[in-house]
Amino acid sequence: MLDLLNLPGIKPVDMRHESKCLVIVAEPVTVEVPLCGNCNTPMHKHGTRKNKFMDTPLYMEPVCLQVQRPRFRCESCRKMSMPELSFLDDKRQATKRLVDVIRQQCLGTTFHALAEQTGVAVNTVKNIVDNGWNRYLEKHGDNV
Repeated sequence: MLDLLNLPGIKPVDMRHESKCLVIVAEPVTVEVPLCGNCNTPMHKHGTRKNKFMDTPLYMEPVCLQVQRPRFRCESCRKMSMPELSFLDDKRQATKRLVDVIRQQCLGTTFHALAEQTGVAVNTVKNIVDNGWNRYLEKHGDNV
């Protein structure tokens, strides 16, 4: 399948339409067995988990990424782990580029329209904009 996502560490394997959303199923490209952060021993595979994240719209439709990530468990301390995905926003179930697009477009359109275009809730759009504004104020202080 053609890589429509252009996101590091995952590759698309399927695509389908679901209620007002384009779902792209992806899987990690390579997965190395991690060492446990607590005891520094190799972890063992412990199944997989489907995670859903919103991404920038494609073909004028909101995009939901469904990523099947492997889970790992340490035999000695029982700690669980999943591979990190560098393109995800730390605070939301969304890609960093979607968060950036919402921040860039928030001055030219309504929050409701942005929510409809991107498939996220209106409050999520509001929170993204608020967080961006607060970061801007921290960086520039009273020079606004």
